[in-house]
Amino acid sequence: MNWISFGLAAAAGVASSEMGKVGLTNQYKGTMADTTLKEVVGAGVVAVYRIFSAETQTDTSAGGVPWFVVFLIAALKVQHSLWRGQCLQLAPNAGIAKNVINLNGPLAMVCGYALFSQELTIRMVLGSTIVVLGSYISTSSPQKKEKLQRNAGASWVMYGLMGAAGIVTCEVGKVALTNYYGGEMKDTTLKVLVAAGLIAIFRFFMRPKQQELKDKPKPGEVPWWMMFALAAWKVQHNIWRDKCMQMAPNAGIAKNVINLNGPFATLSAYLIFRQILNFRMVAGSALVVAGSYISTT
Repeated sequence: MNWISFGLAAAAGVASSEMGKVGLTNQYKGTMADTTLKEVVGAGVVAVYRIFSAETQTDTSAGGVPWFVVFLIAALKVQHSLWRGQCLQLAPNAGIAKNVINLNGPLAMVCGYALFSQELTIRMVLGSTIVVLGSYISTSSPQKKEKLQRNAGASWVMYGLMGAAGIVTCEVGKVALTNYYGGEMKDTTLKVLVAAGLIAIFRFFMRPKQQELKDKPKPGEVPWWMMFALAAWKVQHNIWRDKCMQMAPNAGIAKNVINLNGPFATLSAYLIFRQILNFRMVAGSALVVAGSYISTT
């Protein structure tokens, strides 16, 4: 498979995984933070199995990114996963939330060129600019203001932007460190998932117990077995995503392909969950697709 094929596979995987997470959280009336932490824990368990399986043949002792570095990356991964989860749950349509989060593509392209002297062409810049424009148009709908007024604390757009910055730092850094230490991308991905799982299980059991607070109804929780099923799929599309980023001429345009999960999620949110869909969202998502195509040709 070439890097574009890995990217498209990862895009489909991310869209289905995250829309499933949103749907299950709403179905069980849970919180996105709890669901996200459970998913990360489950992914860590699945990654442990894949590390020690005969098929994977992952060597975690010789070569590759050191474990102490892996844990630093994993800590950031858990945090940006929580920000992404908040963005997805608060937004009027989970797909346009993804369009904000997916601004990590253009950011990664700039980082790839500025920090690692990766290839950068006029078409990459033009395509990424169109992606940014499409993301802005899709999130500038009147429903956004109404939604922000109904939710206290940081807005879904702010959570999305923080998630985007976290993803860039984590994923571009992971690719660079893998190349620096002469490791395999799949090995690094699985090690980060294991470390993130350990951090997430600590944060899950140390989280504030909302049910003990006065005037706060006890939230529901998605069953663990469902989250383990979702986590197994997450591990696979994480491997595809990181392979795409390592093989591409610039990590940013790889992200532009992977981030086609945004338009996929926008359509899914409308068809499956009957979330808001208007002309600006459709037009913005169409521009995201066009920009991704231009940047990769």
